[in-house]
Amino acid sequence: MKIARVMAVGAMLAVSGSIVAEQRAAAEAPSPVLVRHLEVGGVASGALMRASSDASSATLAFGTGMSRGFYDAIKNAFVRRSVLPTFAVIEMDAARKLQGRTDFHNALITEIAFPAGDGAGKDAAFMTVKWAPERVRYKKGDGSEVKAEFTPHQKTWLPSNFKLKIDGLDGALAHVAKVDAITVKMITSGPIYRLDCSPVAVTVPAADARLLEEWHKASVQAGPNGSPVKKNGSLTYLTPTGEEIITLTFFGLGIFKMTPDKAEAGNENVRRVKYEMHCEQIRFSYGGGATWAMNDVPSDPFLRPAAESSRPAFALAR
Repeated sequence: MKIARVMAVGAMLAVSGSIVAEQRAAAEAPSPVLVRHLEVGGVASGALMRASSDASSATLAFGTGMSRGFYDAIKNAFVRRSVLPTFAVIEMDAARKLQGRTDFHNALITEIAFPAGDGAGKDAAFMTVKWAPERVRYKKGDGSEVKAEFTPHQKTWLPSNFKLKIDGLDGALAHVAKVDAITVKMITSGPIYRLDCSPVAVTVPAADARLLEEWHKASVQAGPNGSPVKKNGSLTYLTPTGEEIITLTFFGLGIFKMTPDKAEAGNENVRRVKYEMHCEQIRFSYGGGATWAMNDVPSDPFLRPAAESSRPAFALAR
């Protein structure tokens, strides 16, 4: 097997799952893999942290350092149903000798998970994207050299580097302790395409919570048939130098639950309060901290709408 020279799109951390495991067993599973990278439409797209697949989906985990084309595929999934005609996970050893290749055909993005923003977090942060491919094929590598032009050096992404903004709540969000991980599911039902976003959960010191508490009280007083105040906001993940990695923009945030820390005698830790919010709409964007080359190939050549509908109706799950 010869590997053509391609422009890289990013590297990943790992790949596993029942479909890949079964096909690997049939092809005699390769030796331990040290590096995995993603190839989209024949274009290398970045380093993977982890990848897995089962009978109906494939999940890729990655940090920074993916290509613009790959992030554009994610961005498009927030506004319309999109399919990647082909992508592959290339497995190689430290010497870039091919250990295996898994090809995915006509893959639809079905779920995207974003890491928690945690002021005390020290482990590397990463995203995961779940795809539903029509077909998966694994082929054992032949030890030939992989000549993909990608960088293995990714910008540091720590969960402690984030910034949360919500309209009118600047004072309450000056010392956010944590924003829980956020999962967005892309759901297709006939011609309807909708997003289902998990609650946006924010933990702040009780001393800073006055504005959030007032918002919560106003929402509770409005009742199920009232019109609680909705706010917009954003969560930006940053590099240690303050460069934007990705930003999630929230529309129609509505606070629905408050959970204070339990009061315990002798506990001298700062008391905190957790607030949970529904999100009516969410959008994704990325900055220079996400990609290793802002001038790499565009995404248009390997992105297309799903075959069953060129522009399906769009609705947001609530």
